[in-house]
Amino acid sequence: ADAAVAEAGQTDLDTLWALSAQKTAAAAIPLLAVHKRCGGATLPADADALPPAWTALRQDLSRFHQLHNDFTDWPRDRAAHRNNGVQRWADLEAGGKDTTYWWADQGALTFATDHLLPILLRLQTGFQRLPAPQALAWCQDRHAQLTATTHQLRSSRDALRRLFPPSA
Repeated sequence: ADAAVAEAGQTDLDTLWALSAQKTAAAAIPLLAVHKRCGGATLPADADALPPAWTALRQDLSRFHQLHNDFTDWPRDRAAHRNNGVQRWADLEAGGKDTTYWWADQGALTFATDHLLPILLRLQTGFQRLPAPQALAWCQDRHAQLTATTHQLRSSRDALRRLFPPSA
């Protein structure tokens, strides 16, 4: 809850992305269980007690879920006048341009390739080092889905540019 309140008015993108990793503490629960099942001596009292490699995975998993949620809910949140982290990122990146056109023209594709895909690649690398084949399979599936989405976004963007060429 503290992270959600802190995120609400945030305009610094690095801080916004760091806060997004703290919003979904529920990601710690399955990681704590997997850690214990994979030979962890004791079940830590909280996620901060996980070994560093597991803590990094928890942060990236939380960050991915929050940003992916904001990414997919962007149009619905905008229509309901709810601001989310991706909207603030789009507003800043668009530099005063209409964010609806900007999002369709380049924002969604940029966000997916510059922010979501790198997190998934870090997760894949982390899960490959751990005895967590289901987590790795989940990550690889998400990566394939997001890669397909970026191809669709690229095709949609190209069609949009043919209909409405971007102004210089």
